[in-house]
Amino acid sequence: MKYIVTGLLRSRTAWTSVFLGCTAHPFNRMTPENTMDIDCFADPAFLLFWEELYDGRKIVVIKRDYDEALQSAVKVFGMDVNKVMPKMKRNMDKMLSSIDCYVVDFDNYDGEALWKHLYPDEEFSSYRYERLSELTIQERKDAYIAPEAIAAIRGVI
Repeated sequence: MKYIVTGLLRSRTAWTSVFLGCTAHPFNRMTPENTMDIDCFADPAFLLFWEELYDGRKIVVIKRDYDEALQSAVKVFGMDVNKVMPKMKRNMDKMLSSIDCYVVDFDNYDGEALWKHLYPDEEFSSYRYERLSELTIQERKDAYIAPEAIAAIRGVI
């Protein structure tokens, strides 16, 4: 199964990657073009490049309130993300209006529905989901390259 999970910064993409068993934030370590060789991944940075990279696979968008996501990103990254977040939001809105995406509400995250959407022939483990729901999963700050830096390097902003 090929799919991409994306959303604004601080929208549970790392947690979702663990839940679904896919690669987390590959844009930190690979070029955007090489990232598309991975069958399934979760990365907010995909929003910056979706128009040039989208290859027809399933897209899952985790929608979180913009102001909440922005405040969380500033708090966690300790830097100004005000250049990249508006672009990510615009791109997300454009993507949602242009292609068929499966949308997950950040505040009402339905893991079972997401699982069944992506893996309709595989059994959903409510036990595993409940255990993972007790965890906070995020990349270490020292291992994470903020999408603002990726965008600047690639000339997107």
